Amino acid sequence: MSYPYLESVLLDLTGIDTGTQFIPMFGLLVISALLISLHFGKKKLAELNIKDLDGEYFETTIFYAFVGGLIGAKLLHVFEFREYGIADQLFSRGGFSIYGGLILGFITAIFMLKRKKIAILSATDIAAPYIMLAYGIGRIGCQISGDGDWGQKVNMAAKPGWLPDWFWTQTYDNNVAGQFIPAPGVYPTPMYETLLAFVSFFILRACFKFKASAVGFTFAMYLILSAVNRFMVEFIRINPRYDVLGFELSQSQIISLVVLSVGLFFLGKSLKQSK
Repeated sequence: MSYPYLESVLLDLTGIDTGTQFIPMFGLLVISALLISLHFGKKKLAELNIKDLDGEYFETTIFYAFVGGLIGAKLLHVFEFREYGIADQLFSRGGFSIYGGLILGFITAIFMLKRKKIAILSATDIAAPYIMLAYGIGRIGCQISGDGDWGQKVNMAAKPGWLPDWFWTQTYDNNVAGQFIPAPGVYPTPMYETLLAFVSFFILRACFKFKASAVGFTFAMYLILSAVNRFMVEFIRINPRYDVLGFELSQSQIISLVVLSVGLFFLGKSLKQSK
């Protein structure tokens, strides 16, 4: 069952029908992701000492990067699904590509950091775990609202007997995309991405703690983890496929390979400098 609006949640939990559909759950979770990650990021920043990067400028940088990320996410989605109508995709409620958000969000953040000549890798090391945390929280919004980011039709014969059905398949009744999903349903990929993001968040926290002296290490691990997570989930997503050297890959998988390569480059560079 999907809950496109907060009022839908209240109706199901309390039986109270407000007669309105005003507060979208996806937007609410996205804002929550921003505020929660920003709160913990500022707490970590306060423990450290980065020249010219105080809490206020950190907050400003994250805000502009967040806005840039939303624009980039929408634009890349429109490009990927342009055959379905540019205007329809541009003004739809759903349809955001994580890599579009990351690319334009990072470009915006780098621009803000360079304005004050702040060490970019040191700042991204701090932010990396909380960007991952924000992504996981945002995916909860995709799952609850049913915004179309679900996976392919499930193979029930492959389901392990010990795994609950709801973790393997869902039909997203009442989804915000307005689509009917027949039984047996589709893979709830936003739920898998949330789980992967939360696990990755704790890994990145550990990376920062034990490799804080290796500048760029945590950011490199963020790129690697985000790329691997997305590459694997894409195998059960419904995105268009392209032929790449004989392999059928989605646009996100192609970008994942590029991001992975960049992450490995920064990882090698960071470890070399730390020695």
